[in-house]
This record gives sequence, structure tokens and C-alpha cells, in this order.
Amino acid sequence: MPFLVPAVLARLTAAAPAALADSAGILRPLPCALDRATALIAADELLAAGERRLRTLLVRLAATALAWTTWQADDPDARTLIDIDERADLDRIERDSDLSTGVSRGGGGRSAGEEADRQEQR
Repeated sequence: MPFLVPAVLARLTAAAPAALADSAGILRPLPCALDRATALIAADELLAAGERRLRTLLVRLAATALAWTTWQADDPDARTLIDIDERADLDRIERDSDLSTGVSRGGGGRSAGEEADRQEQR
């Protein structure tokens, strides 16, 4: 969550256990705020039962879904919900000039693989 807005994080931690709902009302599992001790116990129980989904943990903990209207003033463009799971996500962010500020690949703008290839060529 490279664009997590601190004011949104403050709202999450104040409401913990909590996660954000997007503008369509859909609960987004990340970012979320949980009580560590309680979440670890619940996560261990779920894992022992073969359950691995974060959404299930949030349900088990009765996490509050913070409605979009609750945090919209702090983050009107919902940048907090932007995540990078794949190379295509990073490429999309780099193409969007409003989002590219502050996102670094490291290695002078190269991915780790590109930097390793460059080092091998030397």
C-alpha cells in the first residue's frame, strides 16, 4: 500500500479491528488494523482448520468495515487502496503521472531482475 494516507490509517487504528470499504461498499481486506494478540489466536485457529483467507480472519474478528464516506475526506481519490501485486500494477502506476511520484524500483529505476542482469553483463 504505497500510498497509504496517514489520516486513513489513524481512522483504521481507532476502529480496530477494522478494514476499509471502497466506494461500492465492498470490504477491502488491506489495509486493515487488528489487535495483534487477538488476531494471532484467531489466525492460528483458522490455519489449523485449513483456512487461509484474510477476509475470513476479518469476519472471525468481527472487523468493522469503515464506509467510504467515513474516510473519503481524508483520501478523496482512494489512493490508500492502491496496491502493487504484480509487475503490471507497477507499470500502470509509473504511467500515471499523478501516482508515479514517490514510487521507486530501486537500482536507479530498474527492477531487481534488470539490475541483476546489468551486473552480470559487467
